[in-house]
Amino acid sequence: MIGRRVLFDDVVNAALSRRVDWRHAKRGLDRLRELEKRMRKVEEASGLPYPPVRVTPEVKVLIHECGVAGVVHGNPSFVKVGDRIVPIVEVTLPLLLYADGEILTGVLAHEFLHYIYLAERCVKMDYFALGQPFGGTVLGRITFDEAQVAPPEKVYRNRYIVGLLRKRFDRLLSRRSFVRKVEEWIEKGYPHVKISSEKLQVKMGVEDIGRIWFPREVVEAVKRL
Repeated sequence: MIGRRVLFDDVVNAALSRRVDWRHAKRGLDRLRELEKRMRKVEEASGLPYPPVRVTPEVKVLIHECGVAGVVHGNPSFVKVGDRIVPIVEVTLPLLLYADGEILTGVLAHEFLHYIYLAERCVKMDYFALGQPFGGTVLGRITFDEAQVAPPEKVYRNRYIVGLLRKRFDRLLSRRSFVRKVEEWIEKGYPHVKISSEKLQVKMGVEDIGRIWFPREVVEAVKRL
């Protein structure tokens, strides 16, 4: 449905318009091989194809109603292809630049659980659930929409991935060396945007259900969940 596994155009365009330093864009381009390696690791653990990943140049700083801020590293999103709506995963350029392989695997694996949750709801025509908001992976803790993911034990046959998500994910995202790099990105005025939790959420209306597309392997797999 989408010809490329990784969409990097937003970063290139940001570099062309001088919103992003070319050295960051170049290093991000060099890191795409690692990103695809981690996508394959999640695919091997699930036996299913990973959705396209779009790298966005800006960090999303999520401001909760109580005033607490968090940095969003990954979130579900959608692109229109003809008359279809294709779910994708978005990750930030700083995640790509500064996350080690374990953090990158954890974020991709967590976002894939949102993807499978959405696929299951679509296949089973769960109108109520599809009217609910979806969010993303937030710095320092599991995302606020934790209930809207498929259980990792049902998706992954790899105990390492399950353990990473169940027991170590919070600590990984809170790793000081990684957190400091992301904080420096924001402090230096590199692309970032402050948003409310409501703006982060994507609401799927009933009218869009029939337009959402998933690969055949994913459709067959979620029927068995």
